[in-house]
Amino acid sequence: MSKILKTLVTLALVVVVGGGGAYYWYCLQEPGQPETPFELSLSDLRMLAGNIPGAKAVAIDVEFIATLEAPLAGIITGGDWSTQKIEVLAYQIRFQDSHIVVDVAMNAAQAETAEAVFFDEEAFGRLERALASASQIVVTHEHYDHIGTIVTADNLVDLLPALRLTPAQINQPHMMMPIGFPDGVFDAYSPLEYDRYLAIAPGVVLIKSPGHTRGSQMVFVELADGRELLFVGDVAWHMVNIEAGMGRPRFVSEFILEEDRDAVFAQLLALKQLHDGNPTVEIIAGHDGHLLKGLIAKGVVKRGFR
Repeated sequence: MSKILKTLVTLALVVVVGGGGAYYWYCLQEPGQPETPFELSLSDLRMLAGNIPGAKAVAIDVEFIATLEAPLAGIITGGDWSTQKIEVLAYQIRFQDSHIVVDVAMNAAQAETAEAVFFDEEAFGRLERALASASQIVVTHEHYDHIGTIVTADNLVDLLPALRLTPAQINQPHMMMPIGFPDGVFDAYSPLEYDRYLAIAPGVVLIKSPGHTRGSQMVFVELADGRELLFVGDVAWHMVNIEAGMGRPRFVSEFILEEDRDAVFAQLLALKQLHDGNPTVEIIAGHDGHLLKGLIAKGVVKRGFR
């Protein structure tokens, strides 16, 4: 049983012992209407995707690095206790002559600490090679299953020129526990700062979305053939969060992850609206292997870094 599953089950048992009212409060109660809506403008993203001249990316590749497990009840409010896979993933936005890596997963030692039920050494090797030659490296947020590989990389100093981390992603060390960046590694580093949206390459736009963590961001990609994808990180672990417009239960959201549940809920509502109104935009949830395998089968995403 993976560490995340053990933690969720233990906390759930404590809640159950506390009585039905406690179970409802921690596991079933839906968040109220968010005080501040999350603005997500597809027209603005499309405009910004064309702001940087040059050829857009030709493909998206994915690597399945590791697998964790968690009950559905920990993934979405009101879910049952069936065991679900939490895939740890890395992506490559592939241009004709370069590539951007989005999310860098975690290494074997970190996966063992997390009690992963699967780790793919060959996929991890391809990820390491892609990082070494990447034109840019971005992460959707600072949890170690998304940033861990670079945090403890022997060649971290060599990766810094391509690494595009924000101040919030650097300055939240407790969010990366049990790992952390070496002291002084960012002394001469200029972090990536922006307000709402930022185009970083032809067809690639970052979207600031604090909530799951302070450093959370989404990545919008418009490919050369016109296809559009939106990587939402851990705003949603699985696509069901977006389809239902519902996030994680309180006992996970507030007491394990320490996230801003109201902000995440606002983002999920915006993503649901985008998904319902623009079904051709492929939204990629943070850990949904079933979704990705479907996209691989359709040729939208390719498995394995090139």
